[in-house]
Amino acid sequence: MATLNLEFYSGEDKYSDGDIEDKIIEYIKRYPKDYENAFSEDFSWPVIYHLSNVRKNVVNWYPFKKNCTILEVGAGMGAITSELCKNAKHVTSIELSKKRATAIAERNKDTDNLEIIVGNFQDIVLEKKYDYILLNGVLEYSELYINSDKPYTDFINRLKVNLKPQGKILIAIENKFGLKYWCGAKEDHTGIMYDGINNYPISHKIRTFSKQELESIASECKMHANFYYMFPDYKFPKVIYTDQSLQDQVYADYTPYYCSKMSLLIDERRVYREIYDNRMIPFFANSYFLELSQDNTPIEISFVKYNNEYRKNEYDICTYLKNDKFYKRAMSESANQHLKNIVKIGQELTNSGVHIVQPILEKDDIYTERIVGECLYDRMRHNYENGNLEEFMKGFEQINQIIKKVNAAVSEVPKNHVFQTYGIEVSEKALHSMAFCSKGVIDIIPMNIMIVNNEYYLIDQEWSELAVPIEYIMYRSIVNFFDSVEDKYTLKEKLFKQYKINGALFKKLDYKIVGKVRTKKHDYYYHFFSNYQLVNHPNDIDVLDDLKNNKLAFEHLKLEHEELKQETSNLKNDYDSLKKQYDNIKTDYEAVISSKSWKITAPVRNLSSKLRK
Repeated sequence: MATLNLEFYSGEDKYSDGDIEDKIIEYIKRYPKDYENAFSEDFSWPVIYHLSNVRKNVVNWYPFKKNCTILEVGAGMGAITSELCKNAKHVTSIELSKKRATAIAERNKDTDNLEIIVGNFQDIVLEKKYDYILLNGVLEYSELYINSDKPYTDFINRLKVNLKPQGKILIAIENKFGLKYWCGAKEDHTGIMYDGINNYPISHKIRTFSKQELESIASECKMHANFYYMFPDYKFPKVIYTDQSLQDQVYADYTPYYCSKMSLLIDERRVYREIYDNRMIPFFANSYFLELSQDNTPIEISFVKYNNEYRKNEYDICTYLKNDKFYKRAMSESANQHLKNIVKIGQELTNSGVHIVQPILEKDDIYTERIVGECLYDRMRHNYENGNLEEFMKGFEQINQIIKKVNAAVSEVPKNHVFQTYGIEVSEKALHSMAFCSKGVIDIIPMNIMIVNNEYYLIDQEWSELAVPIEYIMYRSIVNFFDSVEDKYTLKEKLFKQYKINGALFKKLDYKIVGKVRTKKHDYYYHFFSNYQLVNHPNDIDVLDDLKNNKLAFEHLKLEHEELKQETSNLKNDYDSLKKQYDNIKTDYEAVISSKSWKITAPVRNLSSKLRK
């Protein structure tokens, strides 16, 4: 089991999120097989942040060498520690907080290659040297814990003491010029809008850096830096680029998330494509992952794409680009069958006579050769944005021809059609108006078609359904395009009519089919995906802030009212108690003066009174 080393512990936890950490430890104990089950009880940001499996995406793609040793500095509550242990012969995790270290130990109680040291890294003496040293969201806090005039460079130089000659320092950190900050998102650490972009005029102890600044820090430490560009950020990575993949024009979409309510001037997802097309990703990346080495090590994996924030384990795979080949890897053992199904779909498509980049099984992964050409989506989008609507519509006609060639229609409506499979009611008239195929490949969308020498090649065909209408496959293609492009020419309904598509019916079907793949946990993530509102003008932010301030004032007055109400209640209780005492005394008094003994002793009391006078 993991060992807990308290030799360097000061006896005080100086960094904490408060009582929520106790709850998180309870959830770790309650749901040892899958911590994300805690989301059904509590989907607050700290719980999502510390217990989400998606956190591991920051390192589970990285090509750690076999039998390596890893030093993790600032391990938090162990979000990625277990993933490091899977890839290493030995892991040493350093954490400032004993409570957080307790969480790491609980998460790794069955792990025998982990030592957890509690204390400030600056005070800890390490005898070992490591192949990899990881700072995951840690470098930005250097000034708080490194007593130095140059805390950032001195921190890295201190790490180098425990680094093997061929070792690497891995750093995950936000970019102070990240795209989300230009859109209006508040700085992650200070909560102040445009704080990093303005070079932190208010706060100075915690700071992030631009790419150029990080390059300068690396250079001052006499280290070479390889950069990986992460979106939405390093906390929940979905897309990872490098300069090589950007040069090769490998593109992938992502959905932004915000840990608290944001009022944005710009839609991050829409402007992201413009940033990509204008080759500005390195400057505007929301987060960086740096690989620092003392030699100029070439990048091995140049692109990564995840989708595990919403997929069930049996469909959970990631895509990565290595040595000019696209690989798909199962992120859980149960997803290996899905990889085999993808290979099978590829073989069936080859037999249909269309061009396809065939997936090939290699050990536990599958790969396809990377082909160089133009993505049909890019061509269609260019025509659409420039008003070349006739050429744009030709793209969908080409897709329709490919769909019909791949999915041969049957003469009759199948007895066990897809609507029955998913429990969707549909009239006989509607059924007979559609062309069914016995087995349909449903992933024929613009993004999955490459044009090479005027020939169309299918790539990344992952999904198929039995007894499905060909019109539904066309529906998916149309909706996929307009999911990322504004329908400014109102063509979607026109396309539905042209290809005889029942949009309302197919929307229900698509929801069911996607639901087969989607985990219920996606609903909890979606809360943070939609945690923003767009404003039409910068001045609207002031209005929104006024509203927020008014709301805060209202909440404050409400609290004062409750306090006064409680005080009034306490005074009333005191009054009732005193009145009861008074009534008891009055009753006793009246009983005494009406008694015979009182009347008999009256002359004596009168004489005594006269004598006193």
